[in-house]
Amino acid sequence: MNADPSPDTKAAVREHLDHIEAGDLMQAKADYAEDAVLEADFTGAVHAGTFRGQDEIGRWLDNWFTSFEPGSYRFEIEESLVNHDRVFMTTMNTARGAGSGVEVKLRVYHAFTVRRRLIVRHIFSVDDRDGMLRAAGIDYVE
Repeated sequence: MNADPSPDTKAAVREHLDHIEAGDLMQAKADYAEDAVLEADFTGAVHAGTFRGQDEIGRWLDNWFTSFEPGSYRFEIEESLVNHDRVFMTTMNTARGAGSGVEVKLRVYHAFTVRRRLIVRHIFSVDDRDGMLRAAGIDYVE
């Protein structure tokens, strides 16, 4: 067993983002453990909430990412910190609306927990960087 899971942890998260960028939402769903939890903190948004298990998370992924033009969704990683089986990440997300063609740009703060290369918990927020750092077990970063 690898004493320091950090390289696998970070690689699993990056692969998950790659699956989404490639439009492979079936594989993105499979990146989550069967009993995983996804917490989407979009205050007041229709896509906000807590989703449990691969099926609920898969529906959330499908609802969110199919609202954008296929192949347009991109994650630019601005910051990535690993704490054993957890990853804090800041991403700048860009995409084009599927119906409108409008360019969208959104900074998102993530906390992932990964076990055996599967995401068991994924929390994200558009405005609570400190909360996502705490969720990743990182107390303070300048």
